Amino acid sequence: MLKHRTFIFVLSFLLVSIPVVLSAATQRGIVPVPIKDKSGNQVLLYQESHALLVGVSEYTGGWPNLPGVQKDINKVKVALEQKGFHTIEIINPTRVELRDSIENFINQYGQDVDNRLIFYFAGHGYTLKLSYGEEMGYFVPSDAPNPNMDKSGFLATSLNMESIEVYSKQVQSKHALFLFDSCFSGSIFSLSRAIPENISFKTSKPVRQFITAGSANETVPDVSIFNDQFIRALNGEGDLDGNGYLTGVELGEFLQKTVINYSKGSQHPQYGKIRNPNLDKGDFVFSLLNREYIEQSVDSIVREREKLEQDRLNLEEERKRVVALERLKEEKRKLEEEKRRFKEELDQLTRLGKVYAGKNRNNKAQAALEKAIRLNPKDAESHYQLGKLVSGERKWRRAQSLLSIAITLDPRHGAAYYELGGVLLGRGNVDLAKDNFKKALDLEPKNLDYIMGLAMALYEKKDLDSALEMLLPVSRKETNNPKIHIAICKVYTRKGYFTAAMGYCEKALNLKADNFEAMNRLAWLYAKKSTNLQKAFELSNKTLKAFPKRPEYIDTLSEIFYVQGETEKAVEKIKEAIKLMPNNPYYKQQLWKFKNISPNSQP
Repeated sequence: MLKHRTFIFVLSFLLVSIPVVLSAATQRGIVPVPIKDKSGNQVLLYQESHALLVGVSEYTGGWPNLPGVQKDINKVKVALEQKGFHTIEIINPTRVELRDSIENFINQYGQDVDNRLIFYFAGHGYTLKLSYGEEMGYFVPSDAPNPNMDKSGFLATSLNMESIEVYSKQVQSKHALFLFDSCFSGSIFSLSRAIPENISFKTSKPVRQFITAGSANETVPDVSIFNDQFIRALNGEGDLDGNGYLTGVELGEFLQKTVINYSKGSQHPQYGKIRNPNLDKGDFVFSLLNREYIEQSVDSIVREREKLEQDRLNLEEERKRVVALERLKEEKRKLEEEKRRFKEELDQLTRLGKVYAGKNRNNKAQAALEKAIRLNPKDAESHYQLGKLVSGERKWRRAQSLLSIAITLDPRHGAAYYELGGVLLGRGNVDLAKDNFKKALDLEPKNLDYIMGLAMALYEKKDLDSALEMLLPVSRKETNNPKIHIAICKVYTRKGYFTAAMGYCEKALNLKADNFEAMNRLAWLYAKKSTNLQKAFELSNKTLKAFPKRPEYIDTLSEIFYVQGETEKAVEKIKEAIKLMPNNPYYKQQLWKFKNISPNSQP
């Protein structure tokens, strides 16, 4: 009897590996397991192993019964329990029962990244040709009608592959492997002919892998070749490189080769990974080593480690007896000389990094600073300089990490607090940014940059009056400082005092003619006040010539076009800004305004 496009799939999360601690009292499915790579490094530790086994052999809606399904379920149950899994069986579920069992399983066991999970389904499957040329696969619960007799009823009670893809993304565990014992269209994954890799740190990266028993329009026998070969793979035959582990890639290669052979070419398995760059990097792994071998290996490793530690202690004692006082003095002299040269090299690299950064030669600056950090990981200044450099490139996450390390190494590094405040503003964490600016000011209360940093944090908090209280007294002392004038301009702009804002922007631009931020803000203010529009247009063009991909500069030009009544050009420009920042609500609001509100009707 043939299962018409009937499929079996397995959803397996996280890696299978060798237990660190083994006990006779260990419960099935709750065995912590690390995997060792080729160099003997432990890749990751996994805690619990659970499997949901779903089989549908009896149908009420016109589908033929599948007596072989129960046998398939039992075989997989035994094989998985031998690999340390706790199993749950669901037999002949309706659509509601199938959905609830999947969701309950995920909610109970799939929220811990250190668990490994398997979801196994055996029963009828169906592939439906869609009107736009693609195909959609469906799981058939026990109460689903045959689509040839009741298509709408079938669609209402079956479970499609899109739902399975959504379920797989709801699981917090890293790894997922789906096996379909069916001739099924693999529309949600990319086909692969990958070469199995050694166990490595890459193994622990997220992945969703898929293996089907054949291509679309093929059929699968009720006595499943695919199921038998899957069990054989778990029992060791799928370990292509003989390292004691079975990976998802190895499993796909093995099933593709053996099923084609034993089906005499009537089934052509396919395998691959999900079409998602965040979920296609890792590889799922079974350990094929038995428990007795693992226990012996762990005991052997412990004994060897104890012996090595004793040998090390003996050698250390011997070294102490052999080394004479004169030799120790000579070694101390050499060490001091090495420290001196080391410090000189470190200082030189840090200075070199600052020089390169000042000349906008960021690649060379970064290389010098990273080398300085490698030479001395506890040097706060190198971490600060590199954090400041990558902050200028808007690499906020790395900048925050480097600057936080600098502060940990030197809690009185005011510049690091200030730079970290700017990074946190860039990441939208205004409260933490304000705290760091305050810490910088506590160390240097008269530092102008620190004052402006705290003022900008208050600005982002919309505490505009407090920001002005800080900035205005400084501006009266620092009359020739363009930074303070542009900061006041920004605050007045947000308060809606456009005329006052224009005055401070003009001061900033008079003091520094190439201040592009002042140019852009002044051009925007001219547009909002419908004054000096020709000058606004010239300033906007200068900023875009220097920075053609800055969305805020593009927005200013679109506002100028809008005020001039050139709404088509305004729409065209704001769309460029939206393309660069598609989730920015202000740019979307601008687009709506340009399309729906006449510039003449603006207040």
